[in-house]
Amino acid sequence: MMNKLFTSLLILFAILDATAQNSKALTEAQQLFGFKKYDQALPKFLEAFNSGAKDASVQYPIGVCYQKSQDIDNQVKGIPFFENALNGSKAIPLTANYDLAGLYLLNEQLDKALETFTKYKTLTKLDKKAQADADRAIEICHNAAALMSVPRDIKVHNFPGQVNSVYTEYNPVVSADESVMAYTALRPNTGRTRSGDKFIEEIYITYNKSQSWTEPKVVPLGSDYNVGTAGISPDGQKMLVFIGGIDDEGSLFQITKSGEGWSKPSLISPTINSRFLESTASISQQPVGWERRDGHLENGTESRRLLDNACEPGSGN
Repeated sequence: MMNKLFTSLLILFAILDATAQNSKALTEAQQLFGFKKYDQALPKFLEAFNSGAKDASVQYPIGVCYQKSQDIDNQVKGIPFFENALNGSKAIPLTANYDLAGLYLLNEQLDKALETFTKYKTLTKLDKKAQADADRAIEICHNAAALMSVPRDIKVHNFPGQVNSVYTEYNPVVSADESVMAYTALRPNTGRTRSGDKFIEEIYITYNKSQSWTEPKVVPLGSDYNVGTAGISPDGQKMLVFIGGIDDEGSLFQITKSGEGWSKPSLISPTINSRFLESTASISQQPVGWERRDGHLENGTESRRLLDNACEPGSGN
């Protein structure tokens, strides 16, 4: 009898200890999640999940943490957690449907992506922005299905030189003779700016000399907010860059090559920028096309001369 009682007490103490550890891990995970430190929150959430905390309030943030990963293989690991969270509770944000659909699309599960984007649209009938986002996502699904229905033999090669890194590089812009290339890169935040973000955006530039790309260098823009490459002139002497601000979703700025460096950003005039988000542009020898993320594309007839005169002095802050 005493042995059985002793064994029962050991089991009870083990359960209580596991519950305490589970509660501690979950509390730490929620705190880290609140500070958007998703990579640190994930193992804590998984510890709680593996200890028995499997309700929607745990599975949903696990899905979000995976979704925020820089690696696609890790991002799609969030799919079952989003699915379980949405099936297990009506309190999960409606945007979880949109996030799940995006992961389906990323994982090439086009039918499920289309079905879930459509569901999200149905659930957000009174939200105009959500409806526009859903319509665009549904359009992307249809485009993807059309393109994937006709397979093509395409070989993708890693870009040579020192451009790529263990982090993320994207949105390259190249001069007409392919001698200059600038791109946006995510780099670890060292605390200099936006201390709440794990990564910050920076613009790098590299030059093609004797068929070899030089070591990329940062183009300093002096902004504490989002920045990115938007376009480059055919001769590589002028660059259009995207800069966000505390009261501005994002606008187009111009910088000009000056010796070995670049000038301070100058805001493109209000005839180009608007209250919406401008993020990318393309420049030809004569006409200039400007793209907005509000769904409208303006094909201007601005000449290079007008572009030169369309800038207002500004630091981009």
